[in-house]
Amino acid sequence: LAGRALLGIGMAAALMGSFKVFVNRYPPRRFSTLSGAIISIGTVGPVLATSPLVYLNSTIGWRLTFVYCGIITVALALSLFWVLREDHHEGGQEILIATPPVGKAGVIKTLGLVFGTLAFWQIGAMSFFRSGTFMGLQGVWLGPYLMDVKGFTPLTAGNILMTLSVGGAIGAPIAGYLAERVFRSAKSVILLGISLYVLLLIPLMGVLKIDSAVAYGAVFILQGFFSSFGVLSYTHIKELFPLSMSGTVIAGVNFFVMAGGAVFMQIIGIIISSYSGPHQIYSAGAYQLAFFVCLLGIAASLIFYSFSKARQ
Repeated sequence: LAGRALLGIGMAAALMGSFKVFVNRYPPRRFSTLSGAIISIGTVGPVLATSPLVYLNSTIGWRLTFVYCGIITVALALSLFWVLREDHHEGGQEILIATPPVGKAGVIKTLGLVFGTLAFWQIGAMSFFRSGTFMGLQGVWLGPYLMDVKGFTPLTAGNILMTLSVGGAIGAPIAGYLAERVFRSAKSVILLGISLYVLLLIPLMGVLKIDSAVAYGAVFILQGFFSSFGVLSYTHIKELFPLSMSGTVIAGVNFFVMAGGAVFMQIIGIIISSYSGPHQIYSAGAYQLAFFVCLLGIAASLIFYSFSKARQ
């Protein structure tokens, strides 16, 4: 338990630290593309790590595998310490929310400013429901749905679910490109992508008759693709606060992202279990009701988000 807690604490620095480096070392116009790229790499990582990890475990054992992983991680940490030994700032950026210098405001006033800004809650709510529904479905409940309701084998269901990660890996950098080069607005791209993600939840509710693994693969790859547009929430919140507060506000939005997954895994399970049949056989109606609740939640948060302040 202590080891897993340390893993989580250490991993927390990876994404947030990377975002802060992007803010400090690159022009503001590059942030969307860079954040999309690192999210894409992070999405591909777990997919690529499955088979190699199984292979190493079967050949050298899990203890030695962990030792090698630890050595690689330490080597990467030392290399990052050397590469990032100095922070190079590109200068300030135009902001939409007037704030006093963070150094004078202090931690309490800084947090009060962040939590007292409506846009922070609008972006956070959208991030909570977007990531919550996606992580809850991908991480736990779409697999049982494909096997219990649609009758797919575990292997086929796993292959179908993999398309969610593939779609996300493709979509995140494209979302960054669209925000920087085409729409010139993170909010506009988020509204477009998440609206389409909401529509792609409808096929899971029995409205359309889908029985083919290929058809589900197509739906899921599009779900992953458009859901990944939500990564631009980090860009949106960064543009509304001073450069010196970027780490705080980005980490604040990331809290909603992670909390959404933890909460929705439980909510979906409670709904499905409440409508389960005898011997814990979950019915199609139970799954469809849970998916409908997901749709309502993300749709409502998207409407709330649509009224948020945006960089013009």
